[in-house]
Amino acid sequence: QAKIQKHQAFEAEVAAHSNAIVVLDNTGMEMINQAHFSSDIIRRRLEELHRLWELLLSKLAEKGMKLQQALVLVQFLRQCDEVMFWISDKVKTTSHHINVQYFVETFVTTDEFGHDLEHVEVLQRKFDEFQKDMASQEYRVTEVNELADKLVLDGHPERDTIFKRKEDLNEAWLRLKQLALMRQEKLFGAHEIQRFNRDADETVAWISEKDVVLSSDDYGRDLASVQTLQVTFSHTLLNS
Repeated sequence: QAKIQKHQAFEAEVAAHSNAIVVLDNTGMEMINQAHFSSDIIRRRLEELHRLWELLLSKLAEKGMKLQQALVLVQFLRQCDEVMFWISDKVKTTSHHINVQYFVETFVTTDEFGHDLEHVEVLQRKFDEFQKDMASQEYRVTEVNELADKLVLDGHPERDTIFKRKEDLNEAWLRLKQLALMRQEKLFGAHEIQRFNRDADETVAWISEKDVVLSSDDYGRDLASVQTLQVTFSHTLLNS
């Protein structure tokens, strides 16, 4: 951006000097039209002047185009880095440079699935938030791909770099989605087993409670106490 600003100032300077070319043209042509004895020299000087001026304008335009290409490349690489940084925050790497070949245990690859039902549900809620965040990031991946395609289509000189960064990003994004899907399935399985364990524990507790009632040797000492025990036993069965 600093170089572009400097170039724009230079463009303004060139534009300001364009009037000098017009003045020299008029002066030279006037002398030629008046059959000046140095008309041939004047004509050659004007031709050389125009050749140099056109060359300057051509190089000026070329430099401006290259600076714009550099700017869009930097912007593209920055967008790539931002998305890759977000991905690496969820699936960290062992390298200073983000590379999908070096995924290690993090949020989506952890083996933590909860030690009880409540813990699993907490992990599920965290994962649901992660999925929302991931969905909000997907548009950025789409933007990077669209920008990369446009730059390549426009014939950007760094097309190989652009294509490679696009490929790396898409590979990392696909890897993250696969890991997220695996995490989702494992959390679902963990929730099922913890719910089963809770239901089993509750059933075992209920059986133990009823076993205490059924194992009692108290059958009543008289009619009234026997009837009371019968009512209690009936209520126990009904409440089960």
